[in-house]
Amino acid sequence: KYPGRIGEAAVYGAGCWADDRMACSISGQGELIMQSLLAKTIADAVEESPDGDMHEILRTVLVAKFYRECRLRVLVHVQTGYDREMEGAWRAAT
Repeated sequence: KYPGRIGEAAVYGAGCWADDRMACSISGQGELIMQSLLAKTIADAVEESPDGDMHEILRTVLVAKFYRECRLRVLVHVQTGYDREMEGAWRAAT
């Protein structure tokens, strides 16, 4: 990470989320987690789930949403110009 940049844990909704129903903490590829507000997205999916099946909720959010969106962002960025940071994100997402 760049000097002076905060990590995703400090960004409410990205690396952490808590309300009166649940708490969620995320760690990993910080830039991509911050862009997607991953912790909040997971909390919303739990709330909206009709059956509360955590394995299915996590599979849906992490694979169908987060992973695919991250891959697409990285591919678009790599195609428009090489960047070491995005190369690292690509390795983390695959």
